[in-house]
Amino acid sequence: MRILIFGSTGQVGLCLRDKLLDLKYEVIFLSRADVDITDKHETQLKIESFSPDIVINTAAYTSVDKSEAEIELAEAVNVTAVDTIAKICNRVDAVLIHVSTDYVFDGEADQPYSENSPTNPMGVYGRTKLSGEKAIAASGCKFIIIRTSWLFSKYGNNFLKTMLRLGSSNGIVKVVYNEVGCPTYVPDLARAIISTFETIKRSDFESGIYHFSGQLICSWYEFAGKIFSEANIYDLKTPEFVIPIKSEEYPTLANRPAYSVLDNTKFVTKFGNICSNLDLAISSTVSFVKDSSSK
Repeated sequence: MRILIFGSTGQVGLCLRDKLLDLKYEVIFLSRADVDITDKHETQLKIESFSPDIVINTAAYTSVDKSEAEIELAEAVNVTAVDTIAKICNRVDAVLIHVSTDYVFDGEADQPYSENSPTNPMGVYGRTKLSGEKAIAASGCKFIIIRTSWLFSKYGNNFLKTMLRLGSSNGIVKVVYNEVGCPTYVPDLARAIISTFETIKRSDFESGIYHFSGQLICSWYEFAGKIFSEANIYDLKTPEFVIPIKSEEYPTLANRPAYSVLDNTKFVTKFGNICSNLDLAISSTVSFVKDSSSK
């Protein structure tokens, strides 16, 4: 099986690389330096020259706040480029696996969002990601869209690494407590993506949207508490006080969903349970950060 991955230097792309290098697939990893996915001709050449069975798109414009000002760029990456990739996949008969987000919802629910829950994005980022999903569905290609949330890993920029950085230099750290979601360990997401491959091989494969996230529901404040507790075990410097605040006390350009819990039932039923223990995932990531900082 031949697999092409866009966004290979992001969190998801790097974790996929870690998992796929030990498996017997022919894989090409493409970063932003290798291909500009907003260039239709360049993207077409990359896909058609490799002739993949599966294209995995982890590339996205993910700056939630900047997207409110850089609307055209967000649309170019999250909508137009995705539409191009999907149409080329349809033409070469490749299955497209696309990573999407909980931000397609408005966060006003009081129970986990299913794949059939009404979408209502609150800002440019969520709106463009939803438009990208619709472009895939309209393209005619075979696809799996995986919505996920609150990603963290040893790679890139994420909430866990931000907390460790702030905790190492500030005696007081304020963290929002009235936004709730499910932290998702990116190596788990990578395994989840790979778990779809066997189903894709079968002749009865059906396109669809799936939700995949961590299993523990918590606030950002509670997540920060777990991070700092683990940091203490590894003798990393942590703040003396972690103060819970409302999201209104931490103004941002874009609004965030207050409730970002995704229902994973459909994914688990189809592909199995891939989630690891959150505490162990945090411990592994904190340990890596400590080892990296001591080198």
